[in-house]
Amino acid sequence: MKRIALALAIALSGCAATMNTTDWQGNTFAYIAGEGITLQSNVWLNKMPMVGETGVKANAALSLNALTTISPDIEVVQVLFRQGEQEWRLSEEQYEIRPHEENYWEIAASWKGEVDPSQRIDIAVELTDGNGGSEWLVEEQVKVAEVF
Repeated sequence: MKRIALALAIALSGCAATMNTTDWQGNTFAYIAGEGITLQSNVWLNKMPMVGETGVKANAALSLNALTTISPDIEVVQVLFRQGEQEWRLSEEQYEIRPHEENYWEIAASWKGEVDPSQRIDIAVELTDGNGGSEWLVEEQVKVAEVF
C-alpha cells in the first residue's frame, strides 16, 4: 500500500512540475474555449526621465484577437518575456487586461528589467478556459523599440 501511495505522490509531483513550465514552442495562434485567438505584440523601453523613478521601464501592448467573441471564461494566467538567458515572469500587478471589444483584448504590461533594445524579445501568454484547458500563445523575435 505504501508503494502505491509513494508512486502516486511521485507521479503527481511530476505533473505539478510540468504544469508550471513555459511552452516556448507554441505559436501566435491557439484554439481555446471554442475560439481561435491570435497574439500580436509591441514592446518598448521608456527612456523618458520620470520624477521619483530610476532606471528604464520596459512596456508591452499584447493584443489578443479573435474572429468572434473572446469567451469571458478565458483567463490570462501567465505573461512571460525572454531575451537571451534572461526571463521575466510578470506578477498580476505588472499587467492589466483591457477588453476593448468582444473580440479584442489588450494586455498592457510594464516591468523593470535589463532589456537590451538591440536584441529581440520572446513573449509567452498562458490562457485557461475555466474548464481545465490551457494553451500558450508565443510570439518570438519581437523588436524592442525605444521611446525618448
